[in-house]
Amino acid sequence: MPGANKPATPLLLTKVREAIQRIAPFKLNFVQQLYSDKQMDLEESGEIIFKNRNHLKWTYLDPDFKVFLLKERDYRYYDRENEQLTIGKISENDRLWKFRIDPRQFCS
Repeated sequence: MPGANKPATPLLLTKVREAIQRIAPFKLNFVQQLYSDKQMDLEESGEIIFKNRNHLKWTYLDPDFKVFLLKERDYRYYDRENEQLTIGKISENDRLWKFRIDPRQFCS
C-alpha cells in the first residue's frame, strides 16, 4: 500500500477511532485450519465474543481448550493442555497490538 509508512494525520486517527467505536458487539463461531506444505496439520474451532474494542473473549473449544480475555488493557490467556495462564497488560506503544488499516477506508 503506497504511503503506508507515513505518519497518520490527526483527522485520519479520529476517523479510524470513530469507525472502531461503531463496530457493533457480535458473537461468532469459527474454524481455523493451519496448513504447511499444502497439507492441513491442525484444525481448531471455537467462538469469539466481541463487546467493544476493549472487551473481547476468544475461546478455542476443539481440539484443546484455550481462552484469551481482554478487558481494557489487561489480558489473560489460559491454555488448559499446558496448564498455563499468562497475565499481562497492553501498553499504548505495544506494536504487537497495532492494526494496519488502509486509510482509504475512512477518507471520502
